[in-house]
Amino acid sequence: MKTKSVFILATIGSFTGLPPVKQLHNFLKEYGEITTIQNTFNGFTDFLKTANNRYIIHHYNSSKDFNNQSVLQKIFKYLKLTFFLFLTIVKNYIKKKEIIVYSFDIYTIYLSMLLKLNNIKIIYHQFEMIEEGKQSKFDAFLLSRISHNFHKIDIAIFPEYNRMEYFKSLLKAYEDGQFMILPNTNNNSGNINIHKESKKIRVTHIGAVGTNHHISNYLKAIKQLPIEDYEFWFVGLLDSEVFKLIENAHLQNIVLTGQIAHEKLAAIYLSTDIGVILYKDISLNHRFCAPNKLYEYWSYGIPVLGDKLPGLESVFISKDLGMLVDMNASDQICLAFEQLGLRSKEKSQQIKTLFDSTYHLDVFTNELKENLKI
Repeated sequence: MKTKSVFILATIGSFTGLPPVKQLHNFLKEYGEITTIQNTFNGFTDFLKTANNRYIIHHYNSSKDFNNQSVLQKIFKYLKLTFFLFLTIVKNYIKKKEIIVYSFDIYTIYLSMLLKLNNIKIIYHQFEMIEEGKQSKFDAFLLSRISHNFHKIDIAIFPEYNRMEYFKSLLKAYEDGQFMILPNTNNNSGNINIHKESKKIRVTHIGAVGTNHHISNYLKAIKQLPIEDYEFWFVGLLDSEVFKLIENAHLQNIVLTGQIAHEKLAAIYLSTDIGVILYKDISLNHRFCAPNKLYEYWSYGIPVLGDKLPGLESVFISKDLGMLVDMNASDQICLAFEQLGLRSKEKSQQIKTLFDSTYHLDVFTNELKENLKI
């Protein structure tokens, strides 16, 4: 087998901290060398740090520093990525290696199209949804060029069906064989033995929460439920307004843990009875949401409560997986919690079995392997 070179490229460094990126990195590493061209951040787990070769575009002290970049800093960032990508392609082309460019951002994809030779394959993996008319002029230009030259992309990966169909509508031409669905899932195979110190039903939200989530109605529902029967955990960052809302609610059965490293979340999952997704339909990105935490809950046998969003409806294929309700109505949230209740080992095993057969990462990476012919 020839040695493959797989380049995982991102101008937005926070994507290197997504658990699905870790899973794909480990999968691709079985078939060749990994070279990354990336940003790094303080406070974010870098799942690509074990790559064979790494080019760091810039190290940011925080996501705030990244969001507040000057125009000059952005230009310098793009120039560095361009140089590193060109250098890496030339080095591997001289060595006659097959080159697979894998990226999450449209600038890297556009650049890869310009540099594409016979031994280069391009994989576009969309995590952040692209909405027509909501990009900068520069990104709109890149999208236009990609739309006209989409035949140069070998595989386009989307975490959710509606996202894929929307992206197709932006293209001038394409072939269905260029696309595949790969949910933001995982290959968790650990036990689902429930470890709880409390007899209360523990409801857990994992991830950042802002006022653009269903936080107000969620807090109303918490107030309506008996405090002696439930406890509600928030694991992750809360924006200042959400923190004030929780503080002013004076609820004694809410636990705030702050951010916890991904590798330490197993204990949280094993003590959780119900998982919660608080996305609200405020944009296409939320409407067609594809949260990786959803699949992590299921991999631990945990039923999930969420809003009736198309992105969630497309993957809730069994009532065993949880419930989708109108989260603008606090009474519906309460009723769902009462129906989901304490999880038993039997219920957890049913969810875990369904996850393993339908959403486990291996189900999808086998298709990716076939498409790449590796």
